[in-house]
Amino acid sequence: MRGFRGAACAALGRFQDRRQTRAPFEGEKDDKAGKLKAADEVSAAMPKVNYVLYTDGSTENNENGGAGVFMAHLGRMKDVRTGCSAGRVCTSFKAEWDALRLGLQCVYDDIAEEGPDDGLNV
Repeated sequence: MRGFRGAACAALGRFQDRRQTRAPFEGEKDDKAGKLKAADEVSAAMPKVNYVLYTDGSTENNENGGAGVFMAHLGRMKDVRTGCSAGRVCTSFKAEWDALRLGLQCVYDDIAEEGPDDGLNV
C-alpha cells in the first residue's frame, strides 16, 4: 500500500501532466465534470484519519525552549491545544522532540479517556 504522499502526488501528477500538454481551444467550454472526477480521485487516494496532530518546538538562542501541540479528533469534533516548557537551556531539536512527545501523549490520553475507535489513524 502506498503512503498518502505517494498516492496524492501520483494522482496530482497525472492531472498536472494533462493540464500542461493540452491548452484549451478558444470558445471551448470548461470541463467541470472532469475537474470533479479528478477531485474525487485525489480525495479517494487520501487516507481516512481520526486524529490530526500539529506540533512545534522552538528556542531562543538555545535558551527558554517551548513546545506546542494542536490535536483534533475529527470523529468527536474535539480539539486540544496545549504547550509546555522544553527547558531553560535546550536545543531546538529537544524542543521539537518534546512537542512530538506531548502530542502523542494527548492522543494516548484521548484514547484512554474515550476508548479506541474502529481503527486508529493519525
